[in-house]
Amino acid sequence: MHYRITKVNHGQGKRDDNIAYLKTKNEDINSIEGLQSVRMIAISETESIALSKYENEQQLTMADEKFKEIMGKILILNGPNLNLLGEREPEIYGYESLNDISSGLNEVAKEINVELSHQQFNSEAELIEEIHLAKKDKVDFIIFNPDTVWSNNYKDEILKMENMYFN
Repeated sequence: MHYRITKVNHGQGKRDDNIAYLKTKNEDINSIEGLQSVRMIAISETESIALSKYENEQQLTMADEKFKEIMGKILILNGPNLNLLGEREPEIYGYESLNDISSGLNEVAKEINVELSHQQFNSEAELIEEIHLAKKDKVDFIIFNPDTVWSNNYKDEILKMENMYFN
């Protein structure tokens, strides 16, 4: 037997949401050759461990691409003025730029074998258009940081989306 241990970070109280999402992918997960079981074990309010059990090492290695498909695409969508992080009032907002933050997230995505893309717009219309495109592009998760702008237009578009998870 061969095992993979994956650390899963999630927001406070979001573990059940992650499990619910994985249940929607149950058929895909069960189709992974050699995968015998997957268990989620909570280690804190914001972290879990996923333990996957495989028949042999080759099947564990082959499962990487399948898990990437199952975990899907994640879009990080940033709103107005976030392109100024690190420049505008760094003593308040910090010295890291949006590119620095995105690079760190890309490293984590690579470690857990997830496809991650980033977009930032200063216009509400462009943000809403990106939400529309995300559905066409079969994005599974959108992590949306609208900054201080949060209009009913965003809420309306998000509520129209099916089979997409927003955080």
